[in-house]
Amino acid sequence: MNPWPLYQPIQDGELFSSWLVRNALAHGCSPLAFSGALWPGVRIWATDVDSGMKPSLLERLTSDDFPNVAVAARRFLTDLNCVSNAEIGHGNARWILSLGYRNRRHRCGLQYCPSCFEEGIPYFRCHWRFAWHTGCLRHGNCLLSRCLQCHTPIQPQLLKPPAIDCSVCHACGGYLGFGLHNRVCLTGALQLQSVADHEMNFGSAAFAAGEWFEYAYLLLGILRYAMRSQSGPTLRMLSSLGVEIEPHHQIYSGLPLELLEVSERMQLMALLAPLVAYPPVVVVQAITEYKLPISVFGTHVSKTFIGTVARSLISATTVRAHKQYTFSKSRLPADRSVVEREWLRLQRKIFAYGHL
Repeated sequence: MNPWPLYQPIQDGELFSSWLVRNALAHGCSPLAFSGALWPGVRIWATDVDSGMKPSLLERLTSDDFPNVAVAARRFLTDLNCVSNAEIGHGNARWILSLGYRNRRHRCGLQYCPSCFEEGIPYFRCHWRFAWHTGCLRHGNCLLSRCLQCHTPIQPQLLKPPAIDCSVCHACGGYLGFGLHNRVCLTGALQLQSVADHEMNFGSAAFAAGEWFEYAYLLLGILRYAMRSQSGPTLRMLSSLGVEIEPHHQIYSGLPLELLEVSERMQLMALLAPLVAYPPVVVVQAITEYKLPISVFGTHVSKTFIGTVARSLISATTVRAHKQYTFSKSRLPADRSVVEREWLRLQRKIFAYGHL
């Protein structure tokens, strides 16, 4: 007797977690119950299923009952290791969107294209988990990570019958298809997206894939430093390379790239696109000419950087002595930007856990 009479084949480029949710709903049960039937006693939804699944658990899906599922899950893990040299599944990894799990819930929603959901079978794509993906190359619109009706982060693992597929919000039941969403993605962000996808899939003569993503991550550090500090030398260095930081180019939260909202990442990717188009030697010369300090990279500098190009960027900076600060005992009112940052942080918590 076939235990899965309504089996749903995994789609091209589909996330493993998306496949689990679709099959659970097709069989009239919750994803929690479906995973419990496959792996009794294992709480897979308390972790990032797509990046933290143990190989021993994937072995359960190598039988003929689940064609191509384990292969697709392992292929995605290979891509993750290609772009991030951190240990996947243990904390935030570079370029991999973090979900911020707390039990089965998470603070950050899965990205999706509402136009793609309206066409054919609605499912979550693997490339939507990468931080450089902020728009749909096919439809030209921005990706979303929240329900347009209730603003709750998209968490398909919380869906349950009577939902029949991934096209509805778990919190309000609203349809996630196209609807009123028509925001066009920035052209520069889509260009960067195409370049990054090509580097991940094919590499280039100048870079190994992992080295290119290290290099691009350091350039992001320079952009965020310029936005935050409005440093004259940094702004002039970027301007010499054709990148103008405008007053509206601000990211108030101070969160890592992997935790930013789609609109904030889209802004960064659009600014990054012209920078990565230059040969690394040109960027190194500009850093040297304007005598940028090593602090322009912020926390983006770490021992995990292994590429020669990344090291050349770091070595081009100057190391300056730290200033001695004296702290007053009087408590002054907080700066407006500090208050706004804390307010945004509170909003994220409210929207993440407001629907229990």
